[in-house]
Amino acid sequence: MSIALDPAKTGLLLVDYQNGFLSPEGRLAQEGENVELMRAIIEPTKRLLEDCRQAGIVDFWSIQEHYAEDKAREKHKVTPHLKKRKAPPCLHGTWETKIIDELQGYLSDSSQVFVKNKWSCFFNTNLEFLLRRLDIDTLLVCGVSTCICVETTVRDAYMRDYDVILVEECTSHYDPEAHRATLKFINRFAGMTATVEDVRRMLARHPQEVLAPASSARC
Repeated sequence: MSIALDPAKTGLLLVDYQNGFLSPEGRLAQEGENVELMRAIIEPTKRLLEDCRQAGIVDFWSIQEHYAEDKAREKHKVTPHLKKRKAPPCLHGTWETKIIDELQGYLSDSSQVFVKNKWSCFFNTNLEFLLRRLDIDTLLVCGVSTCICVETTVRDAYMRDYDVILVEECTSHYDPEAHRATLKFINRFAGMTATVEDVRRMLARHPQEVLAPASSARC
């Protein structure tokens, strides 16, 4: 299925493009996860960002932050996922929380950056306010990890009646089977998946006299 994307109603949501998850020196890599599978999304994400900027689509970036001391985490009877690691990734105030170097240059004055502390980009954040303020009803979603923060965010977006398009080459997880399962779920129940080229075609289908330059993106 192909639809027409209205840039004025569309937001690009980039989930957790951070050193702790994507850098070879980050926590996930240091604990043996195959972050090269995840790093494969970096170049396609650059192309997606460039296309969205040219069309005037606003980009929203989530920053995941964990805390070394977390009383709620310690109260769990069933071991939570962070306690299954040697230490939580992306601890507050550390280098791991920063956007990876490869994408630092894509942050602009119009980029909307927000902090989250749980998987979902909507849980106890101001993302929904940022989206409603700009009257956005459609989200292009990408980032890491597919079956964890990305899928949880997509589910929450769908519950809030956003149209969701997951951009395939720009989304990954270190477990390919789990990644594929999320793509199947989203296509069946919570939205659709598309390639970067599909997104270009969707943008081209919307009548526009002139594509807005990146500098005029709404803020």
